[in-house]
Amino acid sequence: MGVIGEIALAIVCGALANELFAWGPSLSELLLKVAVDWMPPELRKRIREEWRAHLDDLPGGLSKLTAAAGFLLSAFKINVRIRTSRVRLRAESRQGIEPRLFVSYSSDNSGEMDRLLVS
Repeated sequence: MGVIGEIALAIVCGALANELFAWGPSLSELLLKVAVDWMPPELRKRIREEWRAHLDDLPGGLSKLTAAAGFLLSAFKINVRIRTSRVRLRAESRQGIEPRLFVSYSSDNSGEMDRLLVS
């Protein structure tokens, strides 16, 4: 590749990076919305607040886009896990203690339920 080809490649890569940077906030918002919509209804409000706060704390468009893609992957994995096992969501609250959300699940047919603290 000659000098002109390298210059053209640099211009095209710069333009693509600029477009990605410009579309980053919109794409991260879209990915966040899709990820939250994939979550069980019991979790959506809390997950939306937590993931939104996490995105707001991140600097730059690319890091927000990367985090939102991670949220989408996590929501997909949680959704698959819920659909392939018996899962029960339960919120616990004790006086003076912040409410906690537990996921109880059984991946086999033994009837024994494991508990996972979500928050």
